[in-house]
Amino acid sequence: MPPDAEPLVLFFNPEIISPLNQMYSMPRLLTFIGTVLLVLGINAADWSIHPDLKGYFESEVEDIEKQSQKWLNPATAELWKQQAPELRRQLSEMLGLYPMPAKTPLSPVVTRTIEKELYTVENMHFQSMPGLYVTGNLYIPREIQKPLPAILYVSGHAHAKEGDVSYGNKTAYQHHGIWFAQHGFVCLTIDTIQLGEIQGVHHGTYREGRWWWNSRGYTPAGVEAWNGMRALDYLQTRPEVDPERLGITGRSGGGAYSWWIAALDKRVKAAVPVAGITDLRDYVLDGAVEGHCDCMFMVNTYRWDFPVVASLVAPRALLIANTDKDSIFPLDGVLRTHRQVQHIYSLFGLEGQLGLLVTEGPHKDTQDLQIPAFRWFQKWLKGSNVLIETAAKKEIQPSDLRVFQRLPKTEKVTSVDTFFVRASEKRPVPKTIEEWDHEVHKLRHALKRHTFEDSRHTQDTRIDTKRYPFWEYTVLEDSQRRVEIFDRQGWLKGNSEHKKNQVRRRYMLVGQTLDSTRVMELKQTLESLMGKSDISNRNLRVEANGTMAVNAIYAGLLMEGNDGPLETLSFHLTNLPASHMQGPDYLNVMKMTRLDESLAALSRRFKVTVENSPRTLQEFSAALTDTLGQEASRLTWMNPNQ
Repeated sequence: MPPDAEPLVLFFNPEIISPLNQMYSMPRLLTFIGTVLLVLGINAADWSIHPDLKGYFESEVEDIEKQSQKWLNPATAELWKQQAPELRRQLSEMLGLYPMPAKTPLSPVVTRTIEKELYTVENMHFQSMPGLYVTGNLYIPREIQKPLPAILYVSGHAHAKEGDVSYGNKTAYQHHGIWFAQHGFVCLTIDTIQLGEIQGVHHGTYREGRWWWNSRGYTPAGVEAWNGMRALDYLQTRPEVDPERLGITGRSGGGAYSWWIAALDKRVKAAVPVAGITDLRDYVLDGAVEGHCDCMFMVNTYRWDFPVVASLVAPRALLIANTDKDSIFPLDGVLRTHRQVQHIYSLFGLEGQLGLLVTEGPHKDTQDLQIPAFRWFQKWLKGSNVLIETAAKKEIQPSDLRVFQRLPKTEKVTSVDTFFVRASEKRPVPKTIEEWDHEVHKLRHALKRHTFEDSRHTQDTRIDTKRYPFWEYTVLEDSQRRVEIFDRQGWLKGNSEHKKNQVRRRYMLVGQTLDSTRVMELKQTLESLMGKSDISNRNLRVEANGTMAVNAIYAGLLMEGNDGPLETLSFHLTNLPASHMQGPDYLNVMKMTRLDESLAALSRRFKVTVENSPRTLQEFSAALTDTLGQEASRLTWMNPNQ
């Protein structure tokens, strides 16, 4: 382009929207003759619910509901059987259980036996993985003439502590185990990782700032599901248990785990999840998400509504139980879930194996909920219709149900989030340019499928501001021929950290993150600009800082076009984090790549300059150029730091 040609200036203008944007400083306005410069210097800021954002989530929920309806309305039972295995695989993946972990030795240990008149209790533990201890109480009837049906009771959120010593939330639900043992069932009641004897974490994104859980594809729901499935393995080893007659129940958190386990493990013949599910509309739009920690949700990569989870129990015996005034499992969503699952049972002609129990009351373990659950298991696991005459009562001191007097030094419960879902290992350096291009192609495909799922994003080159409400893009055909890119985050200021977290958590529930939407916005913007006739003969440079620099990397990787070099677009990235652990969160990204590898892949397509960023991000690119030459990684480093 001749040196006197009129430049095109692209810049952020955060102050154009609202005076609330006083919290930001105006970014630099940089103009280069012959160069289009896109400045991305603003990191994610404070934000909260806003009418526009609510409309965005309404649109996303409606899209997911429509997609879920396609799965939940097969014409025949045979069609349901054909699609169920793939749905079960998807659920396993979203819980961090695909491929399913190896079933290592359980190494069960009984630490104490409590003798009662009608039953005994074994305080015991097993390891669902080496070092992943599961503590429990096994309730066994005194008189056993033949193997008995067994119930796995998964505990909800309950505190049972004296000082710094936790007896485990299993002790708060002892009355269920006692009742089952008094009535001819074996019952194993297990602790959770959050409130068990060994205190792990359920609240990673809720309050602990562990947004990298999304990037890793980790949810404690997966650990609870795995521990429950291994508990079924243990029950099947017991001589007192009939391995073909297994049931599961629990309430609140235990209700949710009952859903995960029963959906994934067909050994469960009867299930009674109590106050453990509602639908996406309740969680996202009506705010039920704010009452739940992360153990209640899968990482929603495939954008499911929760009735799809419930449907995977069909056609086994299922009683959905809830109270009518439960604020965190609102009844309207429970009823909608039941109606959709009911269709699957009707296809099999087994409507009688699906029940709905609604009792009066709040979110509480009431006797009104307990008695129908007991009758359900008597009917479907014992073939009995005997009336319930004995109430479930607690009669053991919590301290007596404690498994460990001293916690094992080999425990990995408190660090389970760092290894349960396997992160991508360091990629070997390709031997040829062709092999490296193939690796870049595979990476782009994997990112589109599992992290930035492009099939649900508009393919129009115009910016979809309905789908992406955080930014606005306007081409001003005035004397300055400007493209303005401005941030609509002024209305996000002034809310509590808790409120901001709850909005961010909604994104995961619709299969996204805040920054993954920004990546897709920026991708669309770049593609739109590159397609404009008055820009196509110019050079476009993206300048981005911090969090936005990582977003720019993935926007460039996802841009349509060949995997090889593109000459008219370049990137200048400043203050990159050391890894995805510190950077913006995108669903599952750590399963597929490392930040240094993604940076190297970007530099195969575009010229990239990196400034004031960790030296460790250089290593893979340097190895590429050492092996394949400068063509493999067109990366320039400026002022690297430690």
